[in-house]
Amino acid sequence: MIRRIRKLFTILLVAAIVCPAAAGMGGLQAAAAGTSPSASAQPGKSDGPSASPSATPSVSPTGSAGSGAAVQKTMTPGSTTGVADPAGPLQVQDVRFLRADVSLTGPLTIRQDYFNLPAYWRTDAVTLALDYRFTPLALPGTATLTVSVNGHPFYSMRPKAGVSGKQRLTVSVPKELLIAGDNLLRLEGSLRTETNEEICLDEEASPAEWIHLYPTSSLKIAYREAKPDGSIRDFYERLTGFDKLENGRSLVFLPSAAGAEEWEAALHAVAGFSRADTRADKAIPLQPYTAGKEASADSAVFLALYDKLPTEWQSRISADGLDRAARLQVVQSGSASVLVATSKSPELLVKAGRFLANPQLMQESQGASVTIQADTRVETPAVANIRLTALTSQGDKVTGSRHQELAYSIPLPAGRALADSGKLRLDFRYAANLDFDRSMVTVLAGGTPIGSKKLTAALANGDTATFAIPKNLTASGSLSFTIAFDLELKGSSCIKGQQQMPWAYVSPDSVLQLNTRENTELLFNSYPYPFLRDGLFNQVGVVLPAERTATVYAAVSELFHLLGRYSQGNAGEIRVFGPDAGEKELADRNLIAIGTYADNPLIRSANDKLYFKFGADGKRIEPNEKLSIEAGYGETVGTLQLIDSPFGAGKGMLAVTGPRPEGYVLAAELLGSDRMRWRIWGDGVLTDKDGTVQAFRFKQETGSEQTSVVREILNRPDALTFTLAAVTVLALVLVALLLLIRKHGKKRRR
Repeated sequence: MIRRIRKLFTILLVAAIVCPAAAGMGGLQAAAAGTSPSASAQPGKSDGPSASPSATPSVSPTGSAGSGAAVQKTMTPGSTTGVADPAGPLQVQDVRFLRADVSLTGPLTIRQDYFNLPAYWRTDAVTLALDYRFTPLALPGTATLTVSVNGHPFYSMRPKAGVSGKQRLTVSVPKELLIAGDNLLRLEGSLRTETNEEICLDEEASPAEWIHLYPTSSLKIAYREAKPDGSIRDFYERLTGFDKLENGRSLVFLPSAAGAEEWEAALHAVAGFSRADTRADKAIPLQPYTAGKEASADSAVFLALYDKLPTEWQSRISADGLDRAARLQVVQSGSASVLVATSKSPELLVKAGRFLANPQLMQESQGASVTIQADTRVETPAVANIRLTALTSQGDKVTGSRHQELAYSIPLPAGRALADSGKLRLDFRYAANLDFDRSMVTVLAGGTPIGSKKLTAALANGDTATFAIPKNLTASGSLSFTIAFDLELKGSSCIKGQQQMPWAYVSPDSVLQLNTRENTELLFNSYPYPFLRDGLFNQVGVVLPAERTATVYAAVSELFHLLGRYSQGNAGEIRVFGPDAGEKELADRNLIAIGTYADNPLIRSANDKLYFKFGADGKRIEPNEKLSIEAGYGETVGTLQLIDSPFGAGKGMLAVTGPRPEGYVLAAELLGSDRMRWRIWGDGVLTDKDGTVQAFRFKQETGSEQTSVVREILNRPDALTFTLAAVTVLALVLVALLLLIRKHGKKRRR
């Protein structure tokens, strides 16, 4: 009997190993086949102000600090047809492409940045104004700086003898080199001597700076706008264009007496617009409509039930079928283009708001109007917690010997942290004239080395390497990756001809698998949790005062601009309530309460739970155990406070409040942009009109939160499949053992 049991156990054990492994491999293959990186997942992090965009990674083949920042890119889907409006004014955009001072070091160094020419611009001229300083290392006969656009060199220079200090190079960029969308500006410097057609790299100069670039450098772009073609797609490109957002030329309107559904539709739309172009970090203002107000914008969206549209707008939009459909229609009003979203059905108007929040649908709408039926699918695709992201969309190349780097920045989903089992699969090739005993590639994640591989002659035309990503990496917002090549030459540091210059290339087949988990602590460190979960709005309830003043509109615009920037879809739920909302309506919702002690009953009733409490008359913020507050000062401040919801276990409430409306607008601005968001932490924040921000943690610290094994398994489909299969096989083993024991027990009794 023991021999039979042992044999059966061996068979079942083999099945336990083989079946889950096959299931896990199948899940990974399915994920790889079915997941494509979205635009927001493209590598890159802006190295300039919001007006200096980029979606392609900024590549910095140099070991210098500060020269490898990457830039966020937003792809422009197609071009706007049409020619420049000759009656339109000639406009000039000053784009700064450096955020900080940059030092270029080493014998061969490259700096790459991207600038964007929107599809509706008709560029007249682009002028590069480069502020720089050559150090004494850069002698006139040993140093060269070459400028190129989109891979085409158009200007080179050497240091001038006897000239030192800060200088400015002003040069026109040839128009024929420019393209609509993202353009690559490349500065390539070399420090060398040339003898007998040999290029000799100066090894002693490698660690030292020989050229310094200043952040005052800029590109001055002169352009006229193309005539609008009247389509929704063209309207959307202009509405969300970074130049329009930076200059406040885009608006969203609601009727002055907007109902809950109209507010919900508008909040979906505002959140969706903020995802469309991440180069400008300014909210599209949400405002109540008054006659002629659209004249203050170039592009505006007006969301209203049909009966609340002003008469002059109703006359331009047919009411036929609007009781069972919603309609989006572009209407020209003077010099402004207005996209009207309307319906007689509140539910369908909310659906129209979700349509506006779907960039793909907006970009595909080539007509002047769209009708949205009850069965029209407007939701964005679901977002997976396990993402396969291409490291580079077009492939990246470095040229030059010794240490060369490619830098990337991968955005992380908001409110989520790295989990285990992440991987980077690097697909690359390199020159065959290297000294392979000394050449290698190293990958760094967040500045921490995660693996290296020696280069070999046999794999020069096609090499691969897979590196595991440690889950204990500290990353917030984005995770930076550096691909560092050490390309060593044989023998002398002199080589003949540019054709023999060593190189390495990272192909678009390089894939990053990132596994993430939710940050569930009710702190601003984990914001936008709990209002977003898995990239979608998570049962959000917004409680507003009865009187919707300009300050209420401003605060809502700021909050939902940043929430939209962090969101990854339009399928979540947002509900808007007035001051009379009851406990039943607010139960099991994550609440955002905006207003003062006097005009928002929810804030008034939760005063005893707030960290910064109001005085008995509600006219000032009282001091607490963390901060002394003078009485007069307490009347002028604003606060952000994250507390547990009074109406649902496991839910949160964000109080955006202050004794005066101006105070809560100041507080909302802290959660209105990425730049301001990183100034706050903890669960209670106080700010004033002078820009002073004081953040505190009031909740008791429980130590480092350890993620449970059960939670990790539930968050990972591959691990869940493996565990279920293993448990099933183990159960079968136990049942088989019990049956055998029972069978042989009966035989013995006989």
